[in-house]
Amino acid sequence: MLTNYWRFLFWLSLAASLVMLLAPAETVLQIKIWLAHWLPFGQQLDALDAAQNSDKWIHFSVFALLGWLGSQAWRQKPVARHPLLMGLVFMAVGTEGLQHWVPGRSASVADLLADLAGLMLGLLVARAGATRLSYKNAN
Repeated sequence: MLTNYWRFLFWLSLAASLVMLLAPAETVLQIKIWLAHWLPFGQQLDALDAAQNSDKWIHFSVFALLGWLGSQAWRQKPVARHPLLMGLVFMAVGTEGLQHWVPGRSASVADLLADLAGLMLGLLVARAGATRLSYKNAN
C-alpha cells in the first residue's frame, strides 16, 4: 500500500517537473512571481537578487527529489532501479535539448550537470536511508 503512495508521488512529481522544465520562460516567470508573493520575505529576496542562479538550484532539487522518490517507489524491486536511473538521465538530457526550442528558454550544459548532480544525490540519500534501515532491522 505504501509503495503505491510513493509511486503516485513519483509520477505526480515527474509530470509537474516536465511541465515546468518545458514551459515557456514567460510562464515560468509568472509562476515565480506568484510563488514569491506567497513566500515569507519574498520581496526581500527579490531585492537582494538572491535568485540570480536559482535555476541551477531548481534543476538540482527537482532531480534530487525525483531520484529519491523513484528509489522509494521501487525500493522492493532492485531490478527496476537501473531503468529508473536511465530514464531520469534520459529525461535530464532530453528536457535540456528540448528547451532549445521553447520560447525564452535555452539548453544549458550547466543545467544538465545540475540535473545529474541532483539525481545522484537523491539516489545516494535513498540508498543511505535503505542501508541504515536494513542495518537497524538486522539488529
